[in-house]
Amino acid sequence: MTVDFNTLVGHDSPRPLDEAETVVRRVTMVPGSVILRIGETSVLDHSYADDIDHLWISFVSGADDVLRSGSGYIFWPDQPTKLHFDTFESGSTPYLKMWVEMAREPVEGREAYAPAAEFFSALAEAAIEFFDKYESLEPAFADDFAYSRQLIEAWFDQGLVPRRWR
Repeated sequence: MTVDFNTLVGHDSPRPLDEAETVVRRVTMVPGSVILRIGETSVLDHSYADDIDHLWISFVSGADDVLRSGSGYIFWPDQPTKLHFDTFESGSTPYLKMWVEMAREPVEGREAYAPAAEFFSALAEAAIEFFDKYESLEPAFADDFAYSRQLIEAWFDQGLVPRRWR
């Protein structure tokens, strides 16, 4: 099963971060979205946009909670949206069940299952790529992302997430 994260920035005409230098440098709060597909299921799309730098920080923080407790959620900083997670095992493989909730109600068609290791590895890779690219456009954000980077490195160091891409 494929877990795919992408980042789009901008409100009216969302585009990949690589093409958004003028958007990032012009404003202090950059609207954007984390796009998440699990297999054929579009769990998150651009309709779940928010302040993109804070959204990625929230993703890392929420993922850290799930890794350490087995369940939890990622919240959107300025929207009534949450991505909930529960872990379970199928055979000896840990899996995640995830679903989107908007204003405390599950959103139909936004539920998926994925192997936990594949999900968290893909999330870590996408978060670091986002932080690297965003910092290259706006170096002042390095301090904002430092704690999230430390959490991700701790996941690798503690064996919570496999290093598949470095």
